[in-house]
Amino acid sequence: MLGAALVGCKSNDTTKETQGTDPQGKSADKKESSGSKDSAEGEKKAEITMMTFDFDGSPLSGKHAAEVLKKMEDYTNTKVNFDWVPSDNYEEKLTLALADPDSMPMIMAVGSMNGAIVSSAEAGAFWDLNEFIKDSAAYPNLSQANENVNKALTIDGQLIGIYRARPIGRNGLGYRKDWADKLGLSEPKTIDDIYNMMYQFTYGDPDGNGKDDTYGVALCKYTGPFDIMQTWLDCGNGWVEKDGQLVPVHQTEEYMEALHWFKKMYDDGLVYKDWAVRDTATWADSVKNGECGMLRILGG
Repeated sequence: MLGAALVGCKSNDTTKETQGTDPQGKSADKKESSGSKDSAEGEKKAEITMMTFDFDGSPLSGKHAAEVLKKMEDYTNTKVNFDWVPSDNYEEKLTLALADPDSMPMIMAVGSMNGAIVSSAEAGAFWDLNEFIKDSAAYPNLSQANENVNKALTIDGQLIGIYRARPIGRNGLGYRKDWADKLGLSEPKTIDDIYNMMYQFTYGDPDGNGKDDTYGVALCKYTGPFDIMQTWLDCGNGWVEKDGQLVPVHQTEEYMEALHWFKKMYDDGLVYKDWAVRDTATWADSVKNGECGMLRILGG
């Protein structure tokens, strides 16, 4: 999976006057009239439109989110308009946006270089960022980007995006400590500990209301948590090397073992029956409102 931000070279009419020919949002046709009304009022901020993922229905809800966004806008002298799209149907909306380069967002977050992106790049829908990324004076950090990773974002010699570097161990499983404390459960150390905690969260009445109305873990139609949990059973990440050959994980015994583990979790009632149709936008609500005790945590 490749996380990246693609930079479009076209936008709608409302932003063209501030877009110019520089991806930084600086106008190439800026007038020199120092006595104009515009100069007196200060330079108008360039508006940037960005489409990105919404994984849990609460974008920019962090304690310092507004402060961080303001500092970013002040530093870049821009106004950023976000289009938060639920991850469930992000690929669909991305494909629709790419179909009309004149109105697509200026920046789009993507998870992989699919056919629609490649075709759009070949048609000239994106900026070539090579000359900017390699400018170490202007971009001392971006210029140090891994060249091999950049190759995955290069189409016909043009670098069309900036990859998102993240820690390998960024994901984990969070749990309600108040429930664990009430049930006398210590921090889980093994996969058996995790299963026992999910079981106790389901059948041990962790909220103390005397009702059978809680579940061990929160899941939804976004299947990312399964990718994380299957690694607990020694399942590879997408591909594994066996006898000098790359083999897709779904052809391995470890993958089948993981599927059986998930089925047992479902059969034992540790997750609600309708998990496969629950929206990503309300995924975390089940933990917040006391329905579930565990949730996959995204670390960045």
